Amino acid sequence: MNLYGFFIGLACVVVLITADRFFKDKIKISDYLIIAFSTLLFARLGFFLNNLGVLARDPFSFFRVYEGGLSIFGAFFGLAISAYFISKWRRIKFLSFTDAIFLNFPLAQSIGRLGNYFNQEVYGVPTDVPWGIYIEPAKRLPEYAIYTNYHPIFAYEIILNFLNWLFLLFLWKRHQMSVGLITCFYALNYGIIRLTVNRFRLEKAEFLNIETSDFFAVILISLACIILLSMVFSKKIQRNIAYVVSKIFNPFLITFVPFIIIAYQRDLFRIEPLHISIIFLLGVIGPIVQIHFFKKLRLINDWDISDRTKRPLFTLIAGTIFLLIFFISLASVSLEIKVLTLSLTIMTYIFAIISTQWKISGHLSYLAFTLAAIYLFVKDPFLIVLLGPLLVLVAWSRVKLKHHDVLQTIGGTALGIGVIVSIWILATMPLPF
Repeated sequence: MNLYGFFIGLACVVVLITADRFFKDKIKISDYLIIAFSTLLFARLGFFLNNLGVLARDPFSFFRVYEGGLSIFGAFFGLAISAYFISKWRRIKFLSFTDAIFLNFPLAQSIGRLGNYFNQEVYGVPTDVPWGIYIEPAKRLPEYAIYTNYHPIFAYEIILNFLNWLFLLFLWKRHQMSVGLITCFYALNYGIIRLTVNRFRLEKAEFLNIETSDFFAVILISLACIILLSMVFSKKIQRNIAYVVSKIFNPFLITFVPFIIIAYQRDLFRIEPLHISIIFLLGVIGPIVQIHFFKKLRLINDWDISDRTKRPLFTLIAGTIFLLIFFISLASVSLEIKVLTLSLTIMTYIFAIISTQWKISGHLSYLAFTLAAIYLFVKDPFLIVLLGPLLVLVAWSRVKLKHHDVLQTIGGTALGIGVIVSIWILATMPLPF
């Protein structure tokens, strides 16, 4: 028997058996099997999204789980989706269900990490400390082939996850009636654990030069803080916080932040002051004037354009303003400015089309667009790790104010990131001739 597979299987059994104690009459064994399958499937998908070359060379490697290659954040995604639908189906509170699962999840992680020792993976930078582990030459990264001993990252996670488990047990015994508290502190603690051990880790998955586990660890910490905020503050205070957040991150006020950054970095206010000034004035003042004009004519009711049926016409006109700005930007020397204006135009037109059938989140579309643009042009991977939590905070504010549901905020985020990244890739791609 492959020992890696044995420890992963044992970890799954621990979580399922211990969680079943809480819902013996409501949750069936088939439900837990669905959760286990979904968790494993998304953990595998998460790994191969960062290793598409391996999958292209050997598609059947996807099914050889015993060889290693599981993304913990992919696992979280699969677990959350399956647990959400099962909790709805069985009519139990989602956070009560996740509390039962996550109470002993750190123990399962500690058990699962033992498999990394036998597969000689999840090790850190070279070291001469007494507890450093020997890595076989075949398992070493080429650039570190001359080194023999490395930090045992898997061992650090085993210890820290075990301590997290003890803390959650203590918390559960003291606060059994606080629904969501275990989920909250599990997410908070594991996010901090992952950010800490990643400082020593060598094998890091990246997407567009962003260290994905750092990014998702910060998102996990952000979600934990949102849950904690919801538990600590009254509903009235929560709504006030959500209202302020929504106003600060108004789509039309934040969209042109990347333009200012690029203009400052490239010294465009000095090189081409006329073009940049016209682009900035039209881009910021144009939509604001349009909103006031539409409100005067009673074509919209508020700044957020809460009525979905009124959004298509407004965004269609806004898209035309952005199209005019794009034509002006063609005279600019900056490729980034051209990409920004074209992406903004295309995204706004797509937003208008989607809004005819679905109330996608404008706040998340334009905030995600702004953050993705800042990352692409500033080229500081850790910056997006720091700014990423803004997406979670604004998404929470829109849901809390009941302007959108979770799916609409996810859709808006995907639209904003997808458009700017696609246009930038096409603009910088070498011509085939």
